[in-house]
Amino acid sequence: MSELKFKVGDLVADELGIVGEVISFTGDSEFPYRIREVNGVSARHAQSDKMHRVESQHGNDAVNHPKHYTGHPSGIECIQITEHMGFNLGNTIKYVWRADLKNDAIEDLEKAAWYLAREIQRRKNQTQKF
Repeated sequence: MSELKFKVGDLVADELGIVGEVISFTGDSEFPYRIREVNGVSARHAQSDKMHRVESQHGNDAVNHPKHYTGHPSGIECIQITEHMGFNLGNTIKYVWRADLKNDAIEDLEKAAWYLAREIQRRKNQTQKF
């Protein structure tokens, strides 16, 4: 396989202008990348010589718009949803949202479960007071 031009997480566009995120490598020399389209839900294999790197609509801003919160195929940023929730539920959604976009999906899912269990217990305790 030839040297790879892109890494997992890179935003790329093909010759038709379809933007996607590199989600894995296939091992195939002709179609070395698996791409998840940003404005859709499909994933496909892609040829590197027909693609170029692009910046996200938010730029490369690790503080205000981290890629693991802005890379959802819907185009919605995680905080647009979670800011309307309480702390525990918001964190539950945040960790589920980013589970496949960061390095350790299991750890993120365990964190989500921890916040969800905490919220369930909080509500049980609140109900018992009445």
